Order: sequence, then structure tokens, then C-alpha cells
Amino acid sequence: MPLTQEQYDNLKNRLDQLEQRRRIWEADLNTLRIDLEAWQKAKPEAKTESPVTTTADPAGICGTPLIPESEQRPKASPAPKPSNWALTEKLIGENLINKIGILILLIGVGIGTKYAIDHNLISPVFRILSGYALGLALLAVSFRLADKLPAYSAVLFGGSMATSYLVTYAAYRYYALIPDWLAFLIMVLVTASTVAGAIRKNQVVIAHVGLVAAYAVPLLLSEGHGRVEILFTYMALLNTGILIVAWQRYWKSLLVTSVVITWLLVAQWQSGLTHGSADVWMGLGFVTLFFVIFYVVLTAYRLKQRGSFTYTDVSMILLNTLAYGLSGYGLLSLSPSGESWQGWFMILCTGFHATASIMARLRTGTDDNFHLLTTGLALTFLVLWVPVQLDGRWVAAFWAGEAVVLFLIGRSKGQSLYEGFAWPALMLSFFSTLIMWFRDYGTWDPVQASTWITPVLNRTFLVSLLVMTGFSVVTWFHFKWKERFPWSGKSLSTIASTVCTVLLALIIYGSIRAEIANWWDQLYTRSTFMVPAGTSFWTHWDESLLLKKNVILMTYTVFFLVVIGWLNHRRFKNEAVLWSYLGLSLLLILGLFTSTLEQLDQLRTLWLNTTLSRPFNQDITFLAIRYPLLAVVGVLLALVWKQAGWSRLEPASKTGLLVISHLVILGLISSELIQWMQILRVSDSDKLGLSILWGLYALLLIGLGIRKQLRPLRVLAISLIGITLLKVTFHDLADMDTIGKTIVLVVLGLLMLLMSFLYNRYRSVLFPSGGDQ
Repeated sequence: MPLTQEQYDNLKNRLDQLEQRRRIWEADLNTLRIDLEAWQKAKPEAKTESPVTTTADPAGICGTPLIPESEQRPKASPAPKPSNWALTEKLIGENLINKIGILILLIGVGIGTKYAIDHNLISPVFRILSGYALGLALLAVSFRLADKLPAYSAVLFGGSMATSYLVTYAAYRYYALIPDWLAFLIMVLVTASTVAGAIRKNQVVIAHVGLVAAYAVPLLLSEGHGRVEILFTYMALLNTGILIVAWQRYWKSLLVTSVVITWLLVAQWQSGLTHGSADVWMGLGFVTLFFVIFYVVLTAYRLKQRGSFTYTDVSMILLNTLAYGLSGYGLLSLSPSGESWQGWFMILCTGFHATASIMARLRTGTDDNFHLLTTGLALTFLVLWVPVQLDGRWVAAFWAGEAVVLFLIGRSKGQSLYEGFAWPALMLSFFSTLIMWFRDYGTWDPVQASTWITPVLNRTFLVSLLVMTGFSVVTWFHFKWKERFPWSGKSLSTIASTVCTVLLALIIYGSIRAEIANWWDQLYTRSTFMVPAGTSFWTHWDESLLLKKNVILMTYTVFFLVVIGWLNHRRFKNEAVLWSYLGLSLLLILGLFTSTLEQLDQLRTLWLNTTLSRPFNQDITFLAIRYPLLAVVGVLLALVWKQAGWSRLEPASKTGLLVISHLVILGLISSELIQWMQILRVSDSDKLGLSILWGLYALLLIGLGIRKQLRPLRVLAISLIGITLLKVTFHDLADMDTIGKTIVLVVLGLLMLLMSFLYNRYRSVLFPSGGDQ
């Protein structure tokens, strides 16, 4: 049957590998022949032995060997397996030493050249001629050992090319011994020689030493200043050579190294630029050239061979795209006129990836995943055009868009490669969003109204909405296509479900919370008031705004948790979500009683004592702000009990929830009673009224415990009445007048008698022979 294109490519690659091994084996065989001939010449001639005569024996006819046993050929013993030490020695001696040696040689040449420059030891012409002589010497030795030691010869060849790069760069850049066109011509010839040598010898080490090591030339000889166009032209020439090599040989290590080094050098140069630099537009042209070269490098071979894109291919494409996007956007932000072109820069990126997507679609045999990847990149830049046109807060949205594209490709096509990149992109988007919130909110100037952030209608919240949309899409399709999860193991699927759900909830919660907090912070900062104090002034702010802010944030947090609990109760009914819901509820209730109720008391004090809040406005919101909080806390407790009904909680856990719920209710009622007693100017509000309230609630608990036959409620009631008696004895009676003492003692006594009556009235129900529930 005819071979497919993929089978043909695999066979061709296999043939190339075998051909390379054959060359190595031939060199080893030649070495062995030389050693064998030398050994045979040195070996003494063997003595001739007399023939062995034997009698004609019938046994010999039957197959007894005529050659004595002592002269039969011995069995060949198996070759000893090399030890780990031997393999290590072979690796170091044959592979690592030569590469390290050529690297040290290049560094030495660079340092020596710089030393000669600094101390003017030899003339510039002699320095350059010496460098070229060294390169030619390495080249001559490389050709001499090409047949016997091909791998070693390849290292020397690459070192020769790198030396030629270094010397040519120095002759033009520092000594002006050659014109620019001649330097360019020599570098083109050196690049062509390196490319031809790497392809002909099929040795990636030539490309590494000759092309990638040449990146070190500017770093070795740089003095921290110079014409950047020369540097970038030099780098573009090297990258073009790598492009030609990649068209014939797809060496991943070469591609990864060149991409990373190029963008690191660009980042280093760009970090030293200042606003208004004259090199911005020139640099943008070069980084665009680098991006196009690497894009072609990373895609041409796969498209030519009609092969599938691997993890390395996709990661390098994304790295190249991200590096170009950040570098281009950063360069435009440094130009006074460049900021107006940032939106068009995104449109340019969109058009580039859209063109690549269309070409991949039209070309038969192209990997569908590459078409989907380029389409996703085009859509991502198109979506980013809106926030970029408004502001530069787009990195988080970029990662969210990448995550959506990679996830949809991976999950819909069953490609673990793409989905494997989607989850890290999702995490990067989340952390980028956090950084954006901390960076943008709170950086406005209270004096300049133009820096104030309008609630909701601001750029930061718009980016948050884009990120929120991206996380929602990933979460929705993850649960919709959960059966297509590309990795085996239920634990991994559970972890993925937890990650996307939790991150989505945090993004939604954080986006709205940041808006609320920022709005109240702006109100507080702008509430400044100057009070004369002799010859100076005291600055005051309306502290009630901060108190209101904290109460509103607690109300929002409880409300958000209520929504999660309602969704889990009506739709998901997930035990893990329930436990998380219970844990967060307990934390919020703890914060409510340790902080928020105290802040509500401070607001009430400000409202009652007008002199403390002057000259700031005060209104009914000082008191009314507590009731939305109390309402959502009530709904929170109700949802806790609804979810506990269908859950598999242990009886002890349900008992704990019951006790905690009633303690929370009692605490909120007590706080409300104290508030209204203080508003009505009732003295000792924490004594008489509070003790009677606790007694009444204990009676209520007794009634509920008897009706529902719940011993925990009855035990709680007895404990509460005991605490009330201790409070009355050691706290209330000490400073209470006679009428107050009479009222509280009579009421508590009647309540206790009523409790005892209920116990006796329903004794048969509470204590049957079978025991209480």
C-alpha cells in the first residue's frame, strides 16, 4: 500500500539518523583497523606444531573430532558491560570537554581582545589578523579531523565560525578598519558557511557554537553604549541563519536557545530606555522582524512536513507571541506619539495571526490544531484591542484569552497538549489580575479629580470583566465536556474542577469587592476638613466612612457566600462545596462578632453624640446600615440548615451547627436590644434588659427542645440560664437599684419555674423507657 506523507517523513528522519550513525561507525572502524595493524606487526610469529596422528578409529567415523579438544576454538565470551563510571568518563571526555573548551576559548579571545584594546598592547590591524588566524587554524584542524572524529570536528568548525563573527564585529564596531558593507558581507559569508556546515554534517553542535554562541559577541565587547541598530542588524543576521537551518533540520534545542536569548537581549536593551527615546520606532521595527523570523522558524518545518505540532512547538509560539506583544506595547508606551498607536498595534497582531490562520486552513494536510491556535490568537488580540485602546491593563486579559483558546482546542479535539498549556495560562491570568487590582486601585490623587476612578465605568473593571468572562467559559465547558478530560485519574479531574471553580468565584468576588472598597476609600480621602488650631490647622477626615465601608464589605461578603450556598443547594449539591461553605460561614460569623458589631456600635455612638461627628454629615444610615447585614446573615443560617438536610453530615456535626446557629441568633438579638435601649436613653442596657432577654430565649429553647425532642437545645437552654444567673449575681446586682433588682429576679424566677413546669408536664415524652432522642 502507498506510504502516507507522515510515514514518509518518519522514514526519512530515520534514514538521516542511521546515516549519521553510519559515519560515526566508519570512523570508529578506521581507528580499530589502524590499531589492529599496529598490533599484528608487533606480534611474534607463532611456532609451527607437528601434526597430530591418530589411528583409524570407528569412533572417528561416527563423528569424533579429529582435532584434539585442547585445540578446538574456544567459545567467545560476551563483551563486558561498561560501568557507570566508564559511561560518565566517555561522556565527559568525548562530548563535554570539547564544548566547554571551545566556549572557554571564545571567552578567552574576547577577554584578551578587550585587554589589548584597553592597554593598547598591539596594533588594531594585528589584533584583527590574529583573530582571523585563530579562526582559520580551528577551521583547518576541523577539516583535518572531519573523517576520523566527526563530532569533535563539528565543535571546532562551530568555534571557528564564532571566532570569525567576533573578530569581524570588533573590526567594524571598535576599530573602523572595514566599512559597514564589507562587515555585513563577511558576516553573511560566515553565516552561510555555518548554515552549510551544520546541514552538511548534520551536527546541531555547529549551529549551537557557530550561531548561538555568536550572540555573546556584543555582550563580551559591549561597553554599555553604542549604536543599537548595529546590534539588532547583527542579531537579525544570526536569526536568519537559524531560519535557514530550521528549514532543513528541525533542531528544537537550537530554536529554544535562539528564541530565549534574542528576547532576553531585547528586554535588556528595552529596560534601559527612557520616555521619549529616539530609538523607540527603530526598535519596534527590529522586534517585529525578530517576531516574524521566529514565527516562520517555529512553523515552517511542521507545515512543510505536514506534521503535528508538539508541546515545544506550541510553547515557543506562545512565548514568541507574548514577548513580541509585551515588547511592542512597551516600546509604544515610551513614545509621546506611540500611545495613540497601541490600539493599532493590537489590530496589526490580529491581522497577522488571522492571515496565518487562513493560510493554514487553505493548505491541505496542515495540522487542524495549528489553525485553531492561530485563530484563537487572532481573536485574543482582537478582544484585547478594546482595553488596550483605553488603557494598558491587558496582560491579565491576554492570559485569560490564551487559556480559553487553548482549553477549547484541547478539550474539543481531545488534545492534552493544548489543554496542558491552558491551565498554567489560567493561573497566570489570575495572578496578573491580582497585581492589576493592587496596582490600579488606590493610586489616584485626592487633589486631582481627573485621577479619580469612576465606579464600574473604569478600565480596570472592564479588564476584570474580560478575565471573568474567560474564566466562566473555561468553567462552563469543563463541566459540560467533563467526560472528555484528557488525563486518566479521577483525582486530576477533581483538582481541575476545584481550580476552575474556585478561581472563577475569587475573580467575581474580588472584582466587585475592589470596586466597593475603592469607592469608599475615595469618599474618605476627599472628606478632608481643616480645623484651626492656633496658628496652624488640624486635618480631619470623616471616620464614619471607613466604618461604613467595612460594614458594607462584610454585607457583600456574606451575600456572595449566600449566593454560592443557594447555587449549591439548588443545582450542584456538592459535599465539598458544602464543607467549604460551612467553614467560610464560621469565619464570617467570627469576624462579625469580633469586628463588625463593634464598628456598628461606633456608628451608633457617632450618631448619638453629634459633637464627635461634626462637621460631617450624619443621617439615618448610621443606624440603618446594620439591617441589610442582619438580613443576609439570617439567610446564611437558613441555607446552612437546608444544605445540612440533604448532606451526609454526622449527627455530632449537625448538633454543633444547631448550637452555633442559636448562639448567633442570640448574639444578634442582644446587639439589637442594646442598640435600641441606648437610642431610647435607657441606662444599664447591658444589665436588666439583657438578662431578661437571655432568660426568655432560654425558655424558648426549652420549648423547642421539648417539641422537637432535641436534647442539645434543652442542654443549651439550661446552660444559658446558668450563665444568666452568674451574670446577674456577679455583674447586674452590684450597681442596680432596688426596683431593677426586683424586676430581674422576679422575671428570672418565673421563667425558671415555667421551665421546670414544662419538664414535669412532658416528662413522659422526654424520658420514656426507650430514652430520649
